[in-house]
Amino acid sequence: AGFGDDHHPMTDGGCSDCHVAHSDEPMLVKKTGEALCFECHLETMAQFRMPSHHPVREGFLECSDCHSVHGKKQAQFVGIDDREECLGCHTEKQGPFIFEHEPVNEDCKICHNPHGSVANNLLKQAEPFVCLSCHPMHFHTAITGLDSDFSAPLYPGLGGTSTKDAFKKAMLTKCTQCHSQVHGSDLPSQGITSLGQGLTR
Repeated sequence: AGFGDDHHPMTDGGCSDCHVAHSDEPMLVKKTGEALCFECHLETMAQFRMPSHHPVREGFLECSDCHSVHGKKQAQFVGIDDREECLGCHTEKQGPFIFEHEPVNEDCKICHNPHGSVANNLLKQAEPFVCLSCHPMHFHTAITGLDSDFSAPLYPGLGGTSTKDAFKKAMLTKCTQCHSQVHGSDLPSQGITSLGQGLTR
């Protein structure tokens, strides 16, 4: 029986690309585990060799734990939708939270590369760059080359002291040093400007 519109896109030769009639392996596959998938998915194999990766090579997960290899309606043959697939294991990130981080409700792959990454925690980029791809810098770190006190334009009662090193502080500091609850929180932050939504606790 064929797979119709949901067939595995790499199986140009049909079932025999992965299965052989006289195999000693379960389900008559040529090889077991990720070795079979990596025969075609070379880019994914390379991602699993990056410093931060899901533990597939270590034997704690298999490709089929996340992917339905014979095809589903969903993109990349993930069993459910992408976010729900991630939350099957990472339940503590699900919420609902009173203070939510919008990308978490949309798609985990906005910030994370699920197969592997050079940055910690499967992030697409290291901090603060992954955050700065969506968020502007704080007002007190975005002003460079100025040694003086200032007030924030949107909040005249607030301000700070800018220094010539302010930009360095922004680029060499992880956002999660303060905003530790990046997936969402039920506790309001104590910052006035964030109206409790700063995801700091």
